[in-house]
Amino acid sequence: RTRGPSIYTRVQGELDIEGRQVFEAERAQKLLNAKDVVFGPDLLVLYLRSMLVRGKVYGLPGSFGTFFSNFIEYVKQEHILIGIFLHNRAHPYKRTERVIFLANSFFWAMFWSAIIGSISRRNNTPPELSALFTALATYPYDLIMRHALVCQCCVEDTKCHQRAICCGRLFAIFFSVANIGFMIAAILFLVRLGADFTGVWFLGMGMTYAMHLVQHLFYCLIFFRTHKREFEEFWLQHHPEKNIVFRSVSEVACYVSLEGTTYSGAEWNDWFEPQYLDHQRLADASAES
Repeated sequence: RTRGPSIYTRVQGELDIEGRQVFEAERAQKLLNAKDVVFGPDLLVLYLRSMLVRGKVYGLPGSFGTFFSNFIEYVKQEHILIGIFLHNRAHPYKRTERVIFLANSFFWAMFWSAIIGSISRRNNTPPELSALFTALATYPYDLIMRHALVCQCCVEDTKCHQRAICCGRLFAIFFSVANIGFMIAAILFLVRLGADFTGVWFLGMGMTYAMHLVQHLFYCLIFFRTHKREFEEFWLQHHPEKNIVFRSVSEVACYVSLEGTTYSGAEWNDWFEPQYLDHQRLADASAES
């Protein structure tokens, strides 16, 4: 049987290094899949972070089993704008990176708005159509930049987490410098041609945010059932209360004791949001089991 203290020491060491847990996903998965693992607070936090970085649709903190509740929580983690303010604080993709992501998207859209706006002015193109073209130019760039910033290519490789951290930072610097150049080019372009692009720019960004939302919806529709089955099977296998079908990681957190750990109750509630759960359902399920 795996000893609790050794697991605690190993996991705690990984969690204390900021950002490293993102690139330990495969190693964490092997540890979490061991049948004799006893789940304590540290392993549950590791599971949550692995779950967030892998883009799981079902079982997110604050959800309660329905598609709509999981979709709302998924959007909070992944949306380019909403995620800045509402992402889970345990998520390895931090607010600073998200702000860099949003700023880069703004500058890129500004560059294309200047070009498309000037062309539209000469051709008398409706501003709505110009904004749509701007959104179509911005949206694919956002997808590429999002994956580059978190270095998703290295998430599956347990041996390159240090290289991945460096890679992510280099991408962030590269995109920031490049987009400052885009902003300067757009300003010079506008000064020369005198095109008014403000309306096209903001409307284009609004359309881009809407496209992200639609993408998240389709992603959730495709993977909801699969992730639900994986989540339920995982916790039926690993949790002592095997007769309880957990609907979210928040419900699992209710059965984990924080005694003797460094986690505070406020911090735990902030990460897992158990205060929003149907505690009577858990009590009845525990009584039946």
